[in-house]
Amino acid sequence: MRLPVVFLLCSLLAAAGQAAEPTLADVHYGPHERHVLDFFKAASEGPTPVLIFFHGGGFRGGDKGVFRERADGFLLAGISVISANYRLNYQATYPAPMLDGARVVQFVRWKAKQWNIDPSRVALSGSSAGATMALWIALHDDLADPASPDPVARISTRVSCASVKNGPSSMDPEFILKYLGATELGAMLALHGVKTREEYMTPKMRKQALDASPLEHASPDDPPLFLDYAGDLTPTPLPADTRFGVWIHHPRFGELLKEKCDKLGLVCHFYHRGKPAPAGAELAFLRKAFNRAAGQKAEGGRQ
Repeated sequence: MRLPVVFLLCSLLAAAGQAAEPTLADVHYGPHERHVLDFFKAASEGPTPVLIFFHGGGFRGGDKGVFRERADGFLLAGISVISANYRLNYQATYPAPMLDGARVVQFVRWKAKQWNIDPSRVALSGSSAGATMALWIALHDDLADPASPDPVARISTRVSCASVKNGPSSMDPEFILKYLGATELGAMLALHGVKTREEYMTPKMRKQALDASPLEHASPDDPPLFLDYAGDLTPTPLPADTRFGVWIHHPRFGELLKEKCDKLGLVCHFYHRGKPAPAGAELAFLRKAFNRAAGQKAEGGRQ
């Protein structure tokens, strides 16, 4: 039996250490110029699971192309990949980027039959700001609007799991001060449309910051999480003048999210430089979550 051309191409790319090329590039999932995604199809006769990735960049920069170098590892594991852009803070403030990400989930499910994807096996991923987006969508209540005239908007945003890197789990300034010790809020201000910490600390803005915090949305019915941080789990709080670029990726964010997940009885794997993830752990996590979703789908079909 001849191997599919896509599989052969992915194998050659992986061997050569080159970035994979998307099966479909710059597919529009919405009306804005940043509403574009790349689709990488895993070789399979049947519907494949899919991993949706959101790039980092502090909500002020970044591009979906950064994931091309990692895509073939998932493709060879039989997992199709989506890498998506979203609106940045100078184009639209919170909650616009998160809602763009949710729209990607809905759009991919809408395309499931055409793209040979299993809509019941959807994972989210991202780094830095993109990790916060992925966690926010994964832990948020379903954002589907059953009454919408738009068929895409009627589709569920609930997912099988999320696997993220260096993800801040809160944007609440009080939380950040208490647990991280930081006062410089950097790119968070622009995301919320304010210029100073004082503006961000008003009751109205703090309410919005809490809503933007993935940790605040965690509930017992949420999917499994895989949290990976490049830094060391150093003692906190940090000095108050610690730069935004230093504390924003601190593993303490993951530790605090894991603590909440543990209390809720949720599956949450937490790794950092001092406790690195074992080789193959992320793929094993994804496979387990996808198998669980497939089992639930089969159970639902027998009812």
